[in-house]
Amino acid sequence: MDLSKLPKGSWKGTFENHVLMLENFLSPLSSKPGGEICVYLAGLVARRLDDVYSQDCMSFILDDPAEIDGIVRSHQPYIGQNAPIVTISKINAEFLSFSLATRDASAWRSLEILAPKKLFSLASVFSYRSGNMTLGNIYGFFSSELDLLLQILGSYLRYIEDNPDRFPPQSISPCVEERFANQINERNEYKERNPGYDEEIPYDAKVDSSALLGGWDHFN
Repeated sequence: MDLSKLPKGSWKGTFENHVLMLENFLSPLSSKPGGEICVYLAGLVARRLDDVYSQDCMSFILDDPAEIDGIVRSHQPYIGQNAPIVTISKINAEFLSFSLATRDASAWRSLEILAPKKLFSLASVFSYRSGNMTLGNIYGFFSSELDLLLQILGSYLRYIEDNPDRFPPQSISPCVEERFANQINERNEYKERNPGYDEEIPYDAKVDSSALLGGWDHFN
């Protein structure tokens, strides 16, 4: 894939265009990820195609994904101390995922994908511990469904590479507007239920983070 042919620019300026373009791209499919997942995926694309953002993130990129183990073990589990784990895990997970999506699949893909899956899982756990259930759910979905999401991401990137004249999109499919309206309604209904303390907590929130550490040898 020729990354120079992909639309660059500040992610804050291209993000909305990627949301609409990705939704138009996915609209013919009868089954697709939820709206929040697609919005996050569009944001991932916009961030990775922002050269300034990518350069700013380089100081957070780990030479070896296994380094996250030491960071997790040394952190203090108090309010405000979980966010750095989320940031480092998320940035590295996105970096590795985008790299995989822009390369041809290899015989090692099933092993290479394990590292970003694990990083998204850590981001999910510590998002929950930070009190951000929305991001916890999103990162948890990316961890469990990354194979599918990388297929979508790779296909979308090839689509905008081959059709540069269609970006930014000039219009959106009517079903896209309906889909987002449904997503908003579902979210409002969830808030109105005002879930209590006894409502089921997503599984990743219960995971002992130490159970996710170690076992990096076969990723390299």
